[in-house]
Amino acid sequence: MKINRGHSFETSVEAIRKTAGQNIFTTGHLVFGLPGERREEMLAEAEIISALPLDSIKLHQLQILKDTAMATDYLENPSSFSLFSLNDYIDFITSFLERLNPDIIIERLSGEVPPRYLISSPWERLRADQVLKKLKKTWQY
Repeated sequence: MKINRGHSFETSVEAIRKTAGQNIFTTGHLVFGLPGERREEMLAEAEIISALPLDSIKLHQLQILKDTAMATDYLENPSSFSLFSLNDYIDFITSFLERLNPDIIIERLSGEVPPRYLISSPWERLRADQVLKKLKKTWQY
């Protein structure tokens, strides 16, 4: 399924390299849980991202917004989506971070959309800072 980003991964890599090559602070952005993604594939992205000249990264779980093409796809075929539960996401993101280059600054670990824009109300409407607190409680230093 397409997410209408308007560019390929290869185009993104080229832009990241060119930007970093000009000594510009460079940030990446990953959304986890797109239809068809498997956990192993998402975890393998940590190695790919770690090899890029990124200064920072923003990470978050897939959230399905009302009145979007993805919302239509979700409503028509919800079994093709595997949305993270809060506990599953915390387990996943912990594993992802353990694989990520420690020199990359983490700007965001989860996304937060006002519930009125979402098809469902995942994670008991926890805000991003509350998700971070839960993650810190489970993190093994």
